[in-house]
Amino acid sequence: MTSYILAQHSNGRDIHPSYTPKEKDARCPFCQIANANEADRKAYTVYEDEHTIAFLDLMPIRPGHTLLIPKSHCPRLADLSSVEGAAMGSVMPKIITAINKATDNPDLNVVLNQGFAQAVSHAHFHLIPAPHPSMPHKFRTNSLSADHSPISPVVNQTVPISVTTNPMNKRERNRSPADWSAQELMAHPPDHKEMLRGETEARMGWLGKRDGDALSAKIRSFL
Repeated sequence: MTSYILAQHSNGRDIHPSYTPKEKDARCPFCQIANANEADRKAYTVYEDEHTIAFLDLMPIRPGHTLLIPKSHCPRLADLSSVEGAAMGSVMPKIITAINKATDNPDLNVVLNQGFAQAVSHAHFHLIPAPHPSMPHKFRTNSLSADHSPISPVVNQTVPISVTTNPMNKRERNRSPADWSAQELMAHPPDHKEMLRGETEARMGWLGKRDGDALSAKIRSFL
């Protein structure tokens, strides 16, 4: 995105009108969350201000897995304005501290996928608590199912993928990227779809309403 803008500028041409990263995208599931009224929002919000919003991932890797996004539709981190970037950087430590306290776990990973392995084309940070012996391996999926989630179309389009495009033999290609050895990964790095498949297979399942309500309220209590 940014390279396209620079190229157009250096060539003295106007940027194509179809490239509008700040424009709200009705098809973007994160824009749907950010722009919805709190009562209608299909997400478990833990924090919100003028420029940012944070909510629990509906298919978490571990309990407390939170997404921090800008409210404006910015596909890449470089598309954020200085004000939006400052807002994201300012609030992230506060949210991380709240997640640490709510999960009683001081360790956490911060992940940003940009382009490669990015399932939703809206910049977002994954704030993922580290593995902990007391954590459950699966969530209950009572009243909130994949069909009711704004990200379900994205998940349905990307997973499951039964056969990867990696140039290995048929038996090997049916294995998950999570099972590949270090040598295999170096020889044949997973492509975008394989990365999405591996990430989804590592998830705990859909976050149920009871768990989502309780965990989001607990995180908010530390903010």
